[in-house]
Amino acid sequence: MGVRDGFVSQLWRYPVKSFRGEQLQEVSVDARGVVGDRTFAVCDADGKLGSGKTTQRFRLLRDLFDFSAETRGDAVLVHAPGGASFRVGDPALDAFLSAGYGEPLAVLPEGTVPHFDAGPVHVLTTSSLEWVESEHGHTGGDARRYRPNVVLDTPPGGLVEQEWLGATLSIGSCALEVSKTVERCAMPTYRQDGLPRLPGLLRFLVRRNGTMLGVYARVTSPGPIRVGDAFTVEFPTGTGRQLNLGRTESISRSAMETSDDIAITFLGASVADCVGVDSVTDHDSPSEYVRSPPLVERLHVREHRNFVQDDRRP
Repeated sequence: MGVRDGFVSQLWRYPVKSFRGEQLQEVSVDARGVVGDRTFAVCDADGKLGSGKTTQRFRLLRDLFDFSAETRGDAVLVHAPGGASFRVGDPALDAFLSAGYGEPLAVLPEGTVPHFDAGPVHVLTTSSLEWVESEHGHTGGDARRYRPNVVLDTPPGGLVEQEWLGATLSIGSCALEVSKTVERCAMPTYRQDGLPRLPGLLRFLVRRNGTMLGVYARVTSPGPIRVGDAFTVEFPTGTGRQLNLGRTESISRSAMETSDDIAITFLGASVADCVGVDSVTDHDSPSEYVRSPPLVERLHVREHRNFVQDDRRP
């Protein structure tokens, strides 16, 4: 049975990938995600998408945060630095970008290359943001740095959404299944939307939580979401609470406590409140691991009925 866990405090949509977005009072959610979110992206001549980072799909284009995008009826309006505004689809926008970056660029709709980083809907909690601000400060806990779609107001308690993997967030008629934690890149450290550059933020997240902050969710039941809507966190029968900690690259060990139906998946770096687990021990320095864990090579998880040891290297 679900328990009322809090309410929706912020909703965001980013019509053009890597441009600043729009804060809304209501969004529609379909099978793809928030309707109108990251529908367009800046594309280069090779088909790579402009971003604040370089990957197989993306390429670094600096200062894209100087641009913002908003939805106006059926159109998307882009505001450029200096005050110029363009409608997406206007050749003048592509010409402006191409001239500014010194290469052919165009704002194009999503095609065969997905615009989302790793999940359709990005969810953050006020508890996690308050944790960052309390532990790091300097506007590190401002939601705008992380470009979420949904910010949920939750009681203080640290990185609570990391315990929701596999759970369903029910918000009115909309249902979202929490699928993975969000691995952070350098983008939250950039100057953006009136926030200063914050170069130490990524190092803080690496050191304290293996670069993770927030979660991705997939849509299981479309519907509207409004600011102020209550939400519940519900775990499927037979899986119970799930705790996801650390880097996705270091997936290496797991343990299941059958007595309380608690599935715990450790992804490498950090320890939160391990409900139902008797001990989590790093062979080399257990006290340091529990207090402020590094990426570990060997992890023992001992619980009431099962014992799992995995010596694979992350």
